[in-house]
Amino acid sequence: MIIYTVLFAFIPFIRSQLTTQELEEENAQEIANRTYVEEQTELQRTILSKYNKRVRPVLNISEQLDVAVHIYIMHVSVNQLEQTITLNGHIYMTWKDEYAVWEPSEHNGVRITMVKQWEIWTPELRITNSVSGVGQFFEISRRSHVIIHSNGNAWSRVEIYPTFSIKIGCNFDYSAYPFDTQICALGIYATNRMSEVQLSVYYNMQPTVLLGWGNQSIKKHISDWMIDSVTMNVSYFSGGNYKAEKPTDAEELDVSWSILYTWLTLHRNASYFTWTLLIPTLISYMFVICSFLLPAPDSAIYILLANLLFLGVFLEDLTIMIPPAIGKLPEIGSAFILNSQIVHLEEKKVINKE
Repeated sequence: MIIYTVLFAFIPFIRSQLTTQELEEENAQEIANRTYVEEQTELQRTILSKYNKRVRPVLNISEQLDVAVHIYIMHVSVNQLEQTITLNGHIYMTWKDEYAVWEPSEHNGVRITMVKQWEIWTPELRITNSVSGVGQFFEISRRSHVIIHSNGNAWSRVEIYPTFSIKIGCNFDYSAYPFDTQICALGIYATNRMSEVQLSVYYNMQPTVLLGWGNQSIKKHISDWMIDSVTMNVSYFSGGNYKAEKPTDAEELDVSWSILYTWLTLHRNASYFTWTLLIPTLISYMFVICSFLLPAPDSAIYILLANLLFLGVFLEDLTIMIPPAIGKLPEIGSAFILNSQIVHLEEKKVINKE
């Protein structure tokens, strides 16, 4: 009985000890979290209080700022009637910032912080061949976050991943339809001259194409098109001319711009071309050949008229399927014109015999 009395007496004490321990753990976690948040807030306040986002982040104003760029393509949409390609994805950019600096030891060892894109300097990018015009402002997102990595009081490494949705104009050639291959380029340049900002390819890496996730990460097929390759290079514009060699003279740098080109090579994936186009064409030719072998002209006329009707219906459907003939006439168009002429000549020949 005495033992039970002692146990009942200690139960409230034990419960109070457990409750106190839980509260201490919760308070410790809350204090730790609050300390980190407060440390980040104080760090960002320290950085931005002396920061001018309208000034290039270099201490020496004559020094050029290199911005390394890598393109992630997440979706491609081809409009062959408008001769345009719409690209969606991310642009990774990184550069040195000599103003957004801090000493990590003075901020509890914090080396990385994140600020809003509009709070610090970022390169002003434009698209050379956008269908919306060079001055389009909203094709590249301006609502991203910027990651700043501290390297001490000297400089920091800045990284940003803005999304983009860009519709570019292309020069398509359909003369080899339906086995045509199209090449189109996305041109990105900074509004600053090369004496201030230069664009470069991030570690000479080619653009990343990621049209799917998991098992579909190797996907390269979009609608009727297959992506063969995506490459990137830098060209230099000066005095109305494009150059592959990078200018080095100070005066030339002051009147030059670096343009980052992303080249897309696509070919048409005509999976059902044999069944939908080639076989009907061969059948039509067989009708024409068979009409020569018939002994009676009346039967030949009926076959040729039926073939002509067949060609008319088929050509009507074909004109809806094929892209516009820009430049050289597609080979398939030449084949159907030749076929129609042969049918017409054969009809005249049979009629003259009668």
